[in-house]
Amino acid sequence: MTTALITTESPRHSLLIYTVGNSHGILSEAEIVELLRKGIKVYILSSVSGHSWSTATDLYEGELLFQYEFETPLNSSESITIIDGIMTEDDKERLIELAYNFPDFNLEQYLVEHSPADKHLAVMAGAGTGKTTVMMQRILFLLHTTNVALDQIVLLTFTKDAAQHMFHKLRNVFHTRYKLTGKLIYLRGMEQAGRMQISTISSFAKKLLKEMGAVLGFGQEVQIRSFILERRALIERFLDEYWTNEVENNSIASKLSGYRMYELVEQIASFWEEMEKKGFVGEDVSALEWGEADSSSRNFNQLFRDLFSVGEEQFQKIKRDENAISLNDLTRQIDLISRENVSFENLSNKIKYLFIDEFQDTDETQIRLAVVLQQAFKSILFVVGDIKQSIYRFRGADETAFQTLEDRLHEIGELLRTLPLKKNYRTHQAVLEQLNLFFKSWGDQEHLVYSEADRLIGMNNKGQGELVIDRVYLWRTANKFIERVIAHIRSERDRQSGDITILTRTNQEAHLIKEWCDEAGINAHLVVGGGFFATEAVRDFKVLLGSLLFINDPVWQLSLRNTPYCHKPIAWTALAKFHGNSQSVLHLLNENLPYPEWTDHVEMLAFMPVLSVIRKIIDTAKPIEVYYQQQLERLRDFNSDLDICEREARLLSMQYQKNLNHLLELLHQRFSSDFLTPYSIFKWLEINIATNRDEDEPVLTKTEDGAQRLEIRTVHKSKGLEFDTVIIPFTDRRFWRPNNEILFRKNKEVEVGWKLNRSSKSPVYRNHLHNDLSDEEQTELYNEETRLLYVALTRCINRLVVIQIRRKKLSKETWSYLLTLGEGGDV
Repeated sequence: MTTALITTESPRHSLLIYTVGNSHGILSEAEIVELLRKGIKVYILSSVSGHSWSTATDLYEGELLFQYEFETPLNSSESITIIDGIMTEDDKERLIELAYNFPDFNLEQYLVEHSPADKHLAVMAGAGTGKTTVMMQRILFLLHTTNVALDQIVLLTFTKDAAQHMFHKLRNVFHTRYKLTGKLIYLRGMEQAGRMQISTISSFAKKLLKEMGAVLGFGQEVQIRSFILERRALIERFLDEYWTNEVENNSIASKLSGYRMYELVEQIASFWEEMEKKGFVGEDVSALEWGEADSSSRNFNQLFRDLFSVGEEQFQKIKRDENAISLNDLTRQIDLISRENVSFENLSNKIKYLFIDEFQDTDETQIRLAVVLQQAFKSILFVVGDIKQSIYRFRGADETAFQTLEDRLHEIGELLRTLPLKKNYRTHQAVLEQLNLFFKSWGDQEHLVYSEADRLIGMNNKGQGELVIDRVYLWRTANKFIERVIAHIRSERDRQSGDITILTRTNQEAHLIKEWCDEAGINAHLVVGGGFFATEAVRDFKVLLGSLLFINDPVWQLSLRNTPYCHKPIAWTALAKFHGNSQSVLHLLNENLPYPEWTDHVEMLAFMPVLSVIRKIIDTAKPIEVYYQQQLERLRDFNSDLDICEREARLLSMQYQKNLNHLLELLHQRFSSDFLTPYSIFKWLEINIATNRDEDEPVLTKTEDGAQRLEIRTVHKSKGLEFDTVIIPFTDRRFWRPNNEILFRKNKEVEVGWKLNRSSKSPVYRNHLHNDLSDEEQTELYNEETRLLYVALTRCINRLVVIQIRRKKLSKETWSYLLTLGEGGDV
């Protein structure tokens, strides 16, 4: 192989050198240092160890300089030089051959990062293979080797947290490069990172709709709404009109086999929402094929055919009239715009490169959106994900996303190149080797897309990894199981080795574990999503507002005395002697103020901004300190170890403060200080406590608490995260399938199968297509549960504890059964 002639000016992004013997190849150390100072990544693969480097390179090691050594000389004495990843096929074959001798050199990441800038790329990134790092390095590669600007790169994720993580990751990359090199390009990158479009798919679709929604009759101030009430009103109106001329007194009971009106409205609305998730809109709904049904189910089948066809048209009109759309509808509306042959060229930002993270979670309309944008801007796509982690069928995604994209691109003459990432840097090698036995077994039985080619290669060999399969035999009682779960938690906490996370399949299971921990005096943080407005900090803040608004209401004033805003709580039993006399109770409370300055602060509301007064109350009452003492007293009832109780109380009080700070930030974002009143905050808070299940509770980071934590999460909430120790309970729970369901199958036309079953004692109604689709749905459900278990198992770093329930008759539709397959046995 001929080596490229290079100078220190030649590389724009990276230089890879394979050298023979004790040398740096064709460049001197001084020349290599000069490249590093310019921000050029240098890879050195050497067949003989013992390079003599000066301390000048220490600063760059692991960031810009990567050295790999193989002590035994290789057959070839020919050096190799590759600039910016540009190589011939012969070069690539030689590099692949060399990579076998340098296992620490991640050839897969190198090929992804240096893939030609004008080629579409799909990255099949297995669990823990560093996909985020690769995406950041790919962006740097594009900035270095093309004329793209940051605001011409779009990076789409599926959650706000993921988008924020990507933004901070990118800024940190620029910051690190700037510290190492002092180059202005990286300083500008830090300043301009905010101009890069990093957002959720929904937020990006909303932005597009604001700019182009006029095509469908939307204004620029289009809003996102649930339309729950409007949808139900539309259904009720349709049902009333549907049977007015057929059924005496407008009663539809005889037509609907005893279903009550509200039951049917709820079920139809549920089916309609499922259609939205699957991407059916407008004419697509009218074209659905409902097939036939027997005599007992025929009325339902005809009703669904008529209602959804007419209702969808009316529903879209309501949205246009209200200048609003539903969240599920965002990408579908962009899809509708694209069908109108509208030019995207007038958008404020051009898209040269479109990155999509967690691509396996995209639904069909989102895939169509990616293709539409590619066509409009001649964009280059970079999609990354893992079909083994496709766990969002309930919102329209499935494991065929990558294949669907490839097919769509092929239809318009575009090719999608596929590259894998298989080196796992998360899970300890010892654990991963055992897990691979499970994954291979599931792959052999076609429950998981997993073959030898997909096998994860463990790169983490630090410390000692351990997989514990704890078999609990249950027949009559769950007490033994509860004791085993608590024992594992206590055992892991005694180890003090790292964070512990318990992963469950459902929110209900997560809340049950939380209850057990509370009863055992074990502090655990519940992370199931949307729980912010149910936290103690929010509830106590609402009581504070209520006491400021209703200063003469003894209920609110007494409630305040039992929050951390009061230094001397008053027990309800102390009021029994007043026999419900409000004035007497209020007199006692006024004699026992929450803290001495309370009256002064209440009077300040007449002439000071409300948030300023609230800040004064917080500064004076010091609710965080009071909360700490309250929790410390509570924990000491369960544990005599003062050090442990103090640590737990400190973590709880830090979380309380973080929640309170987050609430104040939301208030600043939501309200203008000119029109903010205690009442407006109170009503806003009251509504959100009752209805908001989307706002997540901010979680303490390791740098904030500096201590081992115990978290309880659903598997869906663990996606993309890693934890030192993972405990998985409830493996005997059967996979859940709803009694009422609507299913879809795409042939030449989309076929719809449906089933209604009010209870185990009620008749089952279904159309004929459901009989065919039901078996397919069961297979898909089983495979998704396998993928869900795969995600759970691959979250751990060092230790994995699986509590495997054994019964005399264990259902095959359980995680416990799947685990027996990996052991090569049966139940």
